[in-house]
Amino acid sequence: MMELAIAWVVVALLTESLVEVLKVIFPEKIQDKATFATSMVLGIVLAFAFSLNPFALTGFGAYVSTVSAGILASRGANYLNGILKQLGVIKTMK
Repeated sequence: MMELAIAWVVVALLTESLVEVLKVIFPEKIQDKATFATSMVLGIVLAFAFSLNPFALTGFGAYVSTVSAGILASRGANYLNGILKQLGVIKTMK
């Protein structure tokens, strides 16, 4: 159970980091809603890469469980981004 929680946090941290890197590489393309979509896609991809299946489902349900984990991790990444901006770790680019 603890491994799952740690993996979920790692996926959220990686999602946040990768989105920030992509925003620097493609500043015109990744803004506002595109940032949100990018975060969700990366969260889902990383959830599959880490084989997250928090509901321990089998068959098609395992895919639903993994996609859900990725979406939740991407939301966690967005909250992490807000906290890091408030702490001054991430600078707002304008």
